[in-house]
Amino acid sequence: MITPMTGPVGPKNSAGTWTKSLENVRQREVIVRNIDRMHEHSRRGLWRILSFLVITAGAMQARDFDLFAAVPAGVAEMLGAPPPTILVHSILAVSTICAVILIPARATAEPGRGYSRLQFWLSVAFYPLYAMGNTLRLFLPLVFAAGLAVLILEHLTIRSLSARAIREERERLGKAV
Repeated sequence: MITPMTGPVGPKNSAGTWTKSLENVRQREVIVRNIDRMHEHSRRGLWRILSFLVITAGAMQARDFDLFAAVPAGVAEMLGAPPPTILVHSILAVSTICAVILIPARATAEPGRGYSRLQFWLSVAFYPLYAMGNTLRLFLPLVFAAGLAVLILEHLTIRSLSARAIREERERLGKAV
């Protein structure tokens, strides 16, 4: 006689074997799902880097665009003068240094926390800041280098931590056989 979940019904000793086998199968499935999730998490940084490169290409095409000239006079008067370049440089430097310091904390945080997306958008936000001062043409390589460096360091950190965790899960998978 065959039951749907436990397999054949036999002597009392074999029922324990089937239950243990079923637990092993479930444990293996959980481990395989964890490995797949870690692989997915480790590749997210590549998508952010690619998105940053695409946005940079767009900024490169618009580097001569004067953002304040396109705004109506009333709105420009309400906004005031564009930020001084030295202030934008200072904010970029502080943001980059803080991002590099916080990379290990963001890498070990839960995948859905959004820290990486925040850093991505902070890196991208400097393009319009420099465009407001009509200095994007001059400082685009600086913004590009700072943003790309932070995103690559973050990706490499997450990738190495994920590789270590995947290796540990594979060892658990081997023991669960």
